[in-house]
Amino acid sequence: MTWQNVYQIENVLGHQHFAIISAWKTDATVSVNLAAGLRLREELTSMARNGIHFTKCKGKYGGSVEPSYLITGDFDDKRVVGMGARYRQESVMIGDNGHIFLRFMDERPDAVAKGWELVSPEATDDFTEVTLANGKQVRFTVVF
Repeated sequence: MTWQNVYQIENVLGHQHFAIISAWKTDATVSVNLAAGLRLREELTSMARNGIHFTKCKGKYGGSVEPSYLITGDFDDKRVVGMGARYRQESVMIGDNGHIFLRFMDERPDAVAKGWELVSPEATDDFTEVTLANGKQVRFTVVF
């Protein structure tokens, strides 16, 4: 999916169903990460045949940059959580109608966010970045 403006992203974060997932692992080699990323993209492409939309984004949390995907539409949260487990992720982010939480793959309870906010292009950590159709990057963070 191509985002035209920041208002579309704000609408998704505040009012729609979305998830953010990655296949990237900081302890894996580049080739392992690239292969996992391709498998994740294939899985998301398969979901897109059923009306799910996804776009590449970039997350930077705790100093680590990882390629991720922002998923929107009527998807099954359990399927996305299962994908996170298969790709050995610590968590996946799920949002619905302004309620955002991290689903952890271990026994930890979900972390419920207080909300989200846009951050400046100069932000250096703790953000997700989406590129608009015009090439401009929009960064947001989830506040816990």
